[in-house]
Formats: sequence, C-alpha cells, structure tokens
Amino acid sequence: MLGYGPPELLSAVISHGLGRRTRATIVSPRHLSEQVEQVRNDGYAIEMEEVVIGYMGVAVPLFAGTDLGLCALSMTVPTFRADIPRHLAALQDARRRIEGVNTVS
Repeated sequence: MLGYGPPELLSAVISHGLGRRTRATIVSPRHLSEQVEQVRNDGYAIEMEEVVIGYMGVAVPLFAGTDLGLCALSMTVPTFRADIPRHLAALQDARRRIEGVNTVS
C-alpha cells in the first residue's frame, strides 16, 4: 500500500518508527523509501521473512480508476513453498478479474 498510496502515507509510517520484527525487517527509512520506489517500478511487492521467519509474501495493488491504490491482494506462503512467478501470476490474474468487474448499476 505504501507504493501506491498518497506520498504522506510513507512519511507517516516512517515518522512512527520502523520496528524490527525479524532480522530481515526493513528499519532504515532510506531503505524503505528505496523499496517503495522499487515496488512502484515493478508493479508488485515481495517480502521475504520481513514479518515472520519462514514466510514470504507477494502483493499487487488494486486501483479504483485513479493512480492511487484502493487496496492490495496478497499471498503469504512458507518460504520452502515459495514460487514467486506462479504466485505473482495468480495475483495479477485475480486483479484483472476484480478490476474488470463493472460496479456501476
């Protein structure tokens, strides 16, 4: 959500402090900002054991007709079962299906 939310969202997260949950958790504001920029460039986010050792996550944003992300779809799996290309393809397919739904009556 940081990659596609309003710029002040990243500033607010950084200002509240970046607590460490695992050895892989990003706690440097500069590193987090670089990672957020990478997410914007790639169009998806991957975290590897940043929250819980032994698990990784992949996420894609959902949009509501603007450049700001409305929400995200994510998948968390044990690292030993990680197949990032397969998980990413499934999430991107789900996003296309959800965003393709016409909600106007």
